[in-house]
Amino acid sequence: MKILAIPKGEIDRNACQFRLYEEMEKLGCQVDDFRLVEPFQEKYEIIHIHWPELFTDGKTIFHALKKSLKILYLLGRLKNKGSRVVWTCHDVISHKQRFPRLEKYFMRMFIHKTDGIIAPLKSAYTYAVSYFPQLLKKSHVVIPTGHYIGIYPNETDQPEARERLKLPAGTRIIGFIGNISEYKGIYELLDAFSKIEDQNTLLLLAGIPNNKQIQQDVEKVADKNQRIKVRWGLIPNNELQLYLNTADVIVLPFRKINNSGSLYLALSFNKHTLVPDFPQMLEVKKKYAPEHVHTYPKGKLSSTDLTKLLENVKNDVQPDLAKMDYEVLAGETIDFFNSLVK
Repeated sequence: MKILAIPKGEIDRNACQFRLYEEMEKLGCQVDDFRLVEPFQEKYEIIHIHWPELFTDGKTIFHALKKSLKILYLLGRLKNKGSRVVWTCHDVISHKQRFPRLEKYFMRMFIHKTDGIIAPLKSAYTYAVSYFPQLLKKSHVVIPTGHYIGIYPNETDQPEARERLKLPAGTRIIGFIGNISEYKGIYELLDAFSKIEDQNTLLLLAGIPNNKQIQQDVEKVADKNQRIKVRWGLIPNNELQLYLNTADVIVLPFRKINNSGSLYLALSFNKHTLVPDFPQMLEVKKKYAPEHVHTYPKGKLSSTDLTKLLENVKNDVQPDLAKMDYEVLAGETIDFFNSLVK
């Protein structure tokens, strides 16, 4: 089977897609990266796209319009040659929503060209259908997102990680690791943490701020509260373990969410993680990590939620993420693709 992947991913970027296709290639598939081939010169059975909404992002609306029309044209040409288009619905709408009217129009046209949908969770599919009812007419399957076990190094224990990051050994640390953006609830987290009186509890923020305003706001709060430790910048793959293993717990106070690689990353590092009680997060808790995923009423993060999470820290065994192994996911994905090309 020949597949055009949009994107195919790399081990240091979109690693889940990279590992999925790596396993699919072991099973006999040919997977091409759309950035590296001339698609009109090839005939593909499957066009597999992960984040179509990215084609409506750009410096200007004209740039975004050009990108969106180009991909729609590409999909149309390939479908005329017999290709089937599959969308793995990680997100229903973009996080940035820079040009919402363009995105809405583009997604309507994109879904029209789509033959099949892969949803990472049952609740994610339900949410997608509520947003785009036309998806009900498309073939669909639920296939989980892969875990991160073995993708990133995980050899450093907490004492060594804290020593290398110059963080105190005798404290309790709440971690917020990755892109630091408004939709991830950074302001709610700062507000809730500011109400914790225990001077032995720290908040570690590490990653890239989504914009200058968020960076300025975080630094302003951190300047007044020395218990907030900020490490700006892209975290190298080999250092990601330092930040995750330094933290006692991870907090992901999303304002909206359909699927969360950040949560799967935390679970892959055996971290107790606090998330809002969206149906998707409750499903992850029930299916994969009932002891490690903790929830609170969405939109109402409190200091009590944070302190209760810290009290629940245990030396648990790793959550059972076997259903998220890439060997399993590759087989399930190929089976779905085959059902569309018969």
